[in-house]
Amino acid sequence: MPSGAVRWRKLWAVEQTRLERREIAWFELAMLLDVAGIELLHTHRDGIVRVQDEVAGIKAVLAAAEIRRMKARIADKLDAHAARGLPPGSRGYGYVHGRDEHGERTYLVVPEQAECCESAPNWCWADGHKRASPRCCASADCTVHTG
Repeated sequence: MPSGAVRWRKLWAVEQTRLERREIAWFELAMLLDVAGIELLHTHRDGIVRVQDEVAGIKAVLAAAEIRRMKARIADKLDAHAARGLPPGSRGYGYVHGRDEHGERTYLVVPEQAECCESAPNWCWADGHKRASPRCCASADCTVHTG
């Protein structure tokens, strides 16, 4: 070990899953931590966890299963929204959240931002700088170009 190098003996995290949520990757990380001489993971929620202990492995497997369930729930929710024609919830440039004539959630177009998006194909690169076409909006909230 080079002089002046720091060798860490302790590792702290809010919980074990903040380091790694996937089970196989957890076992790989635990092996690397053990090789590095770090035997204990100090956590806020779970106390001290021995990285090579069976309990840590079980927690990793349970956490990975919960992540898979959560991703499935989110995908199901987004699919249900898409089937009803509703937006997913994020807001892209050129749109704001709003309601249609039936009171359902939808996106509303922001004309100034939409004009920037429409002119984007006319942009060109000159001397490594992006230049906007004259059609591009000059609104203060236009963040699409840096012309």
